[in-house]
Amino acid sequence: NTPVADNTIESGQAGASRPNIGLVGTTAIIAYEETKASQEIDSGKYIRYHTFTFNDTVTNNPVGCIISDPTKNARRVRFVYQSTANAMPLAIFWKEGAYDKGGPSDIVARRGMGGVTPDKLVPAVDANCAIGTSDYATAQALTNQPAENLSSNTPTATQDNLSDGTEDNFTENALAHRALLRGNDLWVGYSYTSDLGALQYAQADNYNFWLRHYSVDGGWDNPVKISKVSDYNVNVREPRLVGTPSSSATACPTGDPNDASTTNVTLCQDPKVFYIAWGLQTNVSPWDPVGPKDLGLKITRTTDGGATFEDVVDLSVAQGGDGQDSAYESQINLRPDGKEAFAVWNQESGSTGDTSAVFTLATPVEIVPPAPVPVPDTSSSGGGGSFGIWSLLGLSGLGLASLRRRQKRYH
Repeated sequence: NTPVADNTIESGQAGASRPNIGLVGTTAIIAYEETKASQEIDSGKYIRYHTFTFNDTVTNNPVGCIISDPTKNARRVRFVYQSTANAMPLAIFWKEGAYDKGGPSDIVARRGMGGVTPDKLVPAVDANCAIGTSDYATAQALTNQPAENLSSNTPTATQDNLSDGTEDNFTENALAHRALLRGNDLWVGYSYTSDLGALQYAQADNYNFWLRHYSVDGGWDNPVKISKVSDYNVNVREPRLVGTPSSSATACPTGDPNDASTTNVTLCQDPKVFYIAWGLQTNVSPWDPVGPKDLGLKITRTTDGGATFEDVVDLSVAQGGDGQDSAYESQINLRPDGKEAFAVWNQESGSTGDTSAVFTLATPVEIVPPAPVPVPDTSSSGGGGSFGIWSLLGLSGLGLASLRRRQKRYH
């Protein structure tokens, strides 16, 4: 509530936007995108990252460290964090590429390993990343190691592609990045198209949501397509990646549902459960005078930390179409045990065009496990029988094959 003197505020061509803020122990963390103060020599933005003790005076707060590639355009930074008692307390990720204003780019990331300060970031950033970097020429000279490229060549990507340059495949584009951090595990998801030009100008490709998993012990797994929308006339948009909240301190103080102190097992966190939801939207030319139309919302769930996912089902009853209600932009919260989801979204009437806020409580319906199927004996031909992993999805006892919903609409 104390106004800052005008002569202490940097002015000129640089501007900061889309800030993120968090608190890890007593350390405040802040990240944002900042336009390059290049006097029109260059366009685009940097990602700046600050860390400082939360109650330091403003004069003691260090200049933010540039953690993106200073020669590229970096936008829409996000981070997820947890206690520094974990080996990986931070993951910070953003869009990066050579082009500005919606041009093709990749999702890149750095991880805080053993801490959240800039010197703990992996891949590493220049030790001088916060010294004199308000000057364009000084910033361009930074020698940050390239961030890990998570989206390069997504359909066929392996760990080898993490070092790809963002323009090695200049036709692809990734956006709408989301993440979840739990102990030694990190999941980063994003919407991806292999050919942005074909998508925009010919509707010959579309956006799907992909998920990538990192573990401290095993590194990055290959990307997995979650949404699987095969119709090029439809794009995935506004994805959500939502994990279960912490256990109740009173109803489940130890976090163990079997502990004698637990009074309500539904309030014990199951960290292996998370939900992924997304909206669907028509894929039309950027010059279409009407523009894209929102359709409906989909949802799926994992109960084993992303090893398998249940069948995708409708989150919203409204699924668009001519004259039909459409749904878009969901927000989702979960019960700690992951067996109830609370969702709200915007819903537009297909007949009047009026928009309502709709709330749903979704409860997965119990599925009766199928009878065991014997493995055929193929020993005579030298082979061995096996099951695909998707054949096991019904064995968890719970599934999203259908949902019980209690839905209310608010105007």
